[in-house]
Amino acid sequence: MGYGGPAGLRAIGETYQFATQASQGEFDRAFRKSAVNMIGAFTGLPSAQVNRTLDGLEALYEGETENVLAPLTGAKKR
Repeated sequence: MGYGGPAGLRAIGETYQFATQASQGEFDRAFRKSAVNMIGAFTGLPSAQVNRTLDGLEALYEGETENVLAPLTGAKKR
């Protein structure tokens, strides 16, 4: 995903992305990320860090990484 527009209009794009993911009917990583991004766009919460933390926790749980700092830094793709 590239440039999302100015901060004031980013919520529109995030809402569209969330609707696309919700219409697929699967609660997967892409759905979670789009939901967090949409909430972050409307509330001002740090959605990038929330997504990084959740990715790190998921990677630790699934055994994709042994780095205990993964929830803080995110999981590196292999």
